[in-house]
Amino acid sequence: MRLLLPCLLVLSLPVLAATQLTLPDGREVVLEEDFTWHYLLTTQGKPGEAMTLSQQALATPALLTQASAQGVTVSLAQQQHADGRLRLTLRVRNQQAGSVVQVEGRVRFYSAQGTALTEAPLRFWQSIYQLPDTYLRQGDTQDFTTDWLDLPAGQDTPLLQLQIETVKRRS
Repeated sequence: MRLLLPCLLVLSLPVLAATQLTLPDGREVVLEEDFTWHYLLTTQGKPGEAMTLSQQALATPALLTQASAQGVTVSLAQQQHADGRLRLTLRVRNQQAGSVVQVEGRVRFYSAQGTALTEAPLRFWQSIYQLPDTYLRQGDTQDFTTDWLDLPAGQDTPLLQLQIETVKRRS
């Protein structure tokens, strides 16, 4: 009897994990345990298979070109193509307290059919070292132009997905 009560308490605690939901209009979202959410954009088949884009990502590719994490939102403002290379202009917004000095992430390339082609690390935004006037303060939005990226072979205009991985801040 003494063990029954603790067991019931443990079993009654909610499981903290991402939850996938379908909205009334058919869009699929993932609710994270930190109370943030994002659209379900990719699907993973069997182990070893390439990641593919979801039907909603293929129907609305603009969902791929914006990402939010750690109080920062990054969105694609412009693409520049030249000789099999790509340069991005990104719009970066700080939505939390604390100045942002660097945002890094990944860009993933997909074919028009939604098959993953390749990915590359990418600096999304960078301030000038120890120059506070260049920091991205709360509520600020700035554009940042990336270095040139090599496009996947045979893909002049692949679909691309932005993903934020790290945000460095100064208090």
